[in-house]
Amino acid sequence: MQRYAKIINEDRIIYAPKNRGAWLNYDKNVSLLTADGYLPVIVLEKPAEDKPLRKYREANGQIEQYAAALPAPTKEGQSAKRAAAYLVEIDPITAQIQRLRDETESDEEKIAALIAERAAKVAEIKALYPYPTEPAESEAENA
Repeated sequence: MQRYAKIINEDRIIYAPKNRGAWLNYDKNVSLLTADGYLPVIVLEKPAEDKPLRKYREANGQIEQYAAALPAPTKEGQSAKRAAAYLVEIDPITAQIQRLRDETESDEEKIAALIAERAAKVAEIKALYPYPTEPAESEAENA
């Protein structure tokens, strides 16, 4: 069965309401649907693993659904993800190091082990959320 919808933006559509049990099957009456601005939805490409996003566009009196790839990560987005990960994983270790240093007789071996653990976690977080590579200045000048 052909579904009808109105396009909101490239990420969202609103399907026509279904009138189950009504005497005038609104969702099956093409002339009423088109008069109210609903267009048929045609699926060109279903989302897959490499293109998980659903996008919509209006073309030739119909709404076309296609799949799109995830946008490339931005430096600001990766920075925010790193900050959240640091807050959850690094700050408790830093607080524990500070508590050990504040003791009258601090255990330097424990502190050194915690510092090494913190450095390993920081490297892990940086590997998990890498910043996008920026083009070299010479390439930017040639473009």
